[in-house]
Amino acid sequence: MNPGMLNRRVTLQKPGETRDGAGQLGGWTDVATVWAAVLPLRGREYFAAERVDSEVTIRIIVRYRADVGTNWRALCGGQAYHIVEIINPADGKEQLQLMCKWVD
Repeated sequence: MNPGMLNRRVTLQKPGETRDGAGQLGGWTDVATVWAAVLPLRGREYFAAERVDSEVTIRIIVRYRADVGTNWRALCGGQAYHIVEIINPADGKEQLQLMCKWVD
């Protein structure tokens, strides 16, 4: 992996373990802020239930981490993205490709 392509700071977050007033778990907990490459893949608008929705899909490339899960999210430039798929090219321990969708 070319380290020069990792030019953005991304914060990885996992679901929080704090309880609200009703006793429900919620929120997000920062796990790490890492260098990453952020590559927009596509964006679209569609109609659902009589309203316009939008979807943006991006790929975030980070150095390999064993702890990232698909229930996590990534913060980049003030925008949150749900991690929907984690790709480990060639099953190596060099990098992860996080396929993400924009959070409304």
